[in-house]
Amino acid sequence: MTTTIIHSPVASVLYMVLYRGLRSNEIRVIKLFTDQDDPRFVSGPIHCSLEYVSLEKSHLNTNDGQKLLTKGYNGIWPCPTAEDIEAQPEWRDSLWRKSVKRKPSSNTKTSANKPLSLDSLNKNEEINGEDVELPWRYEWGDYVALSYVWGDVTAKRRIFVDNTPMAITQNLEAALCQLRNYPRVKQGFRIWADALCINQDDLSEREEQVARMQQIYASAWHIVIWLGPASHDSDLAMTAMRYFSIRSREDHPFEEVYYRVEKDLINLPFWHWRHSHISVAMRKRVFQALYYLLARLYFRRLWVLQEIASGARSTPVMCGTRCVPLDDIYRTLQLIRDVDGNDLGRQIVCSTKGHRGMERSWDQLPAGIDTYTISEKLWERPIAMIEAQNVPQTVRKSAVHDDIFGALIFSREANTSDDRDRIYGILGLPCVAAVVKIVPDYHLPAIYTYIIFAKSLFRRGYLNGLRLVASPVPRIHTKYKRVPGMFVT
Repeated sequence: MTTTIIHSPVASVLYMVLYRGLRSNEIRVIKLFTDQDDPRFVSGPIHCSLEYVSLEKSHLNTNDGQKLLTKGYNGIWPCPTAEDIEAQPEWRDSLWRKSVKRKPSSNTKTSANKPLSLDSLNKNEEINGEDVELPWRYEWGDYVALSYVWGDVTAKRRIFVDNTPMAITQNLEAALCQLRNYPRVKQGFRIWADALCINQDDLSEREEQVARMQQIYASAWHIVIWLGPASHDSDLAMTAMRYFSIRSREDHPFEEVYYRVEKDLINLPFWHWRHSHISVAMRKRVFQALYYLLARLYFRRLWVLQEIASGARSTPVMCGTRCVPLDDIYRTLQLIRDVDGNDLGRQIVCSTKGHRGMERSWDQLPAGIDTYTISEKLWERPIAMIEAQNVPQTVRKSAVHDDIFGALIFSREANTSDDRDRIYGILGLPCVAAVVKIVPDYHLPAIYTYIIFAKSLFRRGYLNGLRLVASPVPRIHTKYKRVPGMFVT
């Protein structure tokens, strides 16, 4: 048994959590105590227990060879804070400027001929009785894998693991506080979170678990994304994500958002001059909220690419007390990326960075300027992460190589505290795993990790990565160039 000793600034005590070694195909999960276990756990410090479980699938088959249904078979993650923005005037009104008269949508019904509402598109269903009576997927139960950012490692919070005090990062503690309010966690679904379920002081175990990361996330019933606590109007941003997701299902998704205003400036028999401009009905505050949500560190974390790729479009995304499916975010970002939505993307950046926010060249910016937050990467990076879910397991050689180059770009631009993870963090992607077979080794310096990885690529005939040695510096607004002042705000 390994004893992990953690010093915490939370209190002048020595926190000790005991980890025993992991056996073959075994992982640790936590059982998060909720008010279903004891009413005192509805708030206050987090209490949980550490469990050792096997990922070997239980054989839940009937006599005729058919698989039995198990808890969570429908994939629904009930959200206790779902909002119907069509039925909640205070939320709907928060999106629109009062000074602009909104034009009613000409297509107020969905493709299924149902009223445009969140209840019809993103149901807030409770766990039904049938689900409660079903067996678990594994003999010991089931689990969700948490995808999050550690955050400031010096900002610690105290929780209790098996009644023993332990210090974890503030961001993880905030995620656990929200998760204990969700029906699936109250139902008994366990949670896998790397900071708690991997002995971070045991390098050998870290290497083994990093090598299994893709399996751990792929084997989870659901991946749960935690963007962090509420800030910068994130509640408003999540509401806007839902609104645009609904509108994306219509023929003219921006009909209610943008209005073209035309005015006769000169109307003479021999000369006509009409002035035309775009007016935005949404509040500037909405665009600013979307900007800060997309600029969160989560979307630039290295391990996120592999974690999201292992999930599905139904993956729940939590931010503060709000929760939306990943598909809502994807549909919104697609609108921004598409031709008709380019103006929306520009407005999101310019609402915070000014109208010349995207009119700069990377090579002309002062040192230390974060180019990510003033370019189309703000939405293109999350889109690419989500679309990685659709990469086929078996693809032709050239397609594999193209995907590897994209993975290398992601890795180079991502945030990580350990440079070795720029390689280890993409090993689980199908396109990389098909070409590179190396085992994580945290005893090696980062430079040797890069050499071993490069040699593995070169042996398979992949030389495209050499393009990263001297890549050109393009202008930021290459795809989204617009004339400043196009919007009336």
